[in-house]
Amino acid sequence: PMPQMKITKVSSGNEGEGAATSGHADNQETDTSTTSSSSSTSDMRTASSAASSSADYRDVLSRPDVQGAALSQLAASWTMGGGFVLTPHLLSNMYEYTPGEIGITFTTQAVASLLGSLLGSYVADKHGRKTVIVPTMIIQGLATLAMASAGSDPTLFVGSMLVRSVALGSFLPANSAYAADIARTPEERGKVLSITRTSGDVGQLAGPIIAGVVADSMGAVSSLAMLGGVNIVAALAFAVRASESKLSEKQA
Repeated sequence: PMPQMKITKVSSGNEGEGAATSGHADNQETDTSTTSSSSSTSDMRTASSAASSSADYRDVLSRPDVQGAALSQLAASWTMGGGFVLTPHLLSNMYEYTPGEIGITFTTQAVASLLGSLLGSYVADKHGRKTVIVPTMIIQGLATLAMASAGSDPTLFVGSMLVRSVALGSFLPANSAYAADIARTPEERGKVLSITRTSGDVGQLAGPIIAGVVADSMGAVSSLAMLGGVNIVAALAFAVRASESKLSEKQA
């Protein structure tokens, strides 16, 4: 009869809709599973890449030449940062410099550092990076010690300060070039330079704090002497542990 046929058609339509709905749900589950799998794979790759990069940095840091470049940059930046705290204080309190005179002194120091950079980069290219790094670090240390022992003589203090600036200016391009030279591959160069630069940033951050604390407890002159000693110790450590870079040997 006709009513039975209509019921059959309706039932068939409902089954079709149910099948379509079930198929759509299956597709959604498949898409969700695929997305979850892709996300999981991406996370695993990211974690693997981070672990590999960390291992690469540890390998680079284990090398004596990289340690030498990082230590020397740390010491030079430490002395420079500490000097920015102590020098104006001593010029003002020991030698009664006016703010204008202190400004002129620091401007002259900047010019001396600029001239040192030109000299240091030329000599480093001509005779090797280590040939510049070790002597200029020792000169920085000795000049800082001379500043600490200047007593009431402002000429010795300022003169030693300018010598230190020339030595620092000569050191910086030589040490940066050394860090770039000792990278074994182009991909490693960024890691070596970042380690060296980060060491310098740490020195500049810690230097003023440590110099200030020592000055408060032992006096500004003693703190200045401590900075000089840091440079000399770092220079000797570099001389012993770090070898001349192969590239600069070829250039020399």
